[in-house]
Amino acid sequence: KQIDDDWPENLDPMFEDADIAIARTRAAWNDVEEVRENEALVIDMIEKCERFAYIENPNLFLFRSVFFCTFFFLEMALMRE
Repeated sequence: KQIDDDWPENLDPMFEDADIAIARTRAAWNDVEEVRENEALVIDMIEKCERFAYIENPNLFLFRSVFFCTFFFLEMALMRE
């Protein structure tokens, strides 16, 4: 914990010096473009999954692309067995 940071003094961090990734989802609005990084991240995770994937955000399955990607890779896994 650095002295000059904005971290609350009464809260001990659970992780330090950890690599993280941030993925965003944002709707298009006025002149701001849509961002669908969460969707791309989950599709990439599903494509690379060999046996098991834990995806904590069930709202991502509302994306049609994530649903079909999951369906496709599950079907491929069943055909391999």
